[in-house]
Amino acid sequence: MTGLIFALALCICIVLVPLVQDTSYTLTAILFTIMGFALYGPHMLFAVGCLDVTHKDAAGSITGFRGLFSYVGAAMAGVPVIMVKNSWAWSGVYIYAVIAILLTTLSLALLSRLHRL
Repeated sequence: MTGLIFALALCICIVLVPLVQDTSYTLTAILFTIMGFALYGPHMLFAVGCLDVTHKDAAGSITGFRGLFSYVGAAMAGVPVIMVKNSWAWSGVYIYAVIAILLTTLSLALLSRLHRL
């Protein structure tokens, strides 16, 4: 449920940023701040979950492996974004991000519903 809230907050902010970025610097900064919290929250929860399921002597190792795979995944996710930007400019990137977050939100909602059953 927490991931769903973070995904919805991120989706709302990504939709609003192109609409307000030329009109209000303060509102744009607030939206980027909310986006930062929405991105970092699940990242930190994932780190705490990894630390929770491992032995205390392996805490440094599990944190390192988690960081490695997180950053490799982020780098691999960046390649399609660059391809979309080169083909359809920044409006395509915003549409791509909204579609990805909507798919994430739908997946989290389905998982949340299945988990309750």
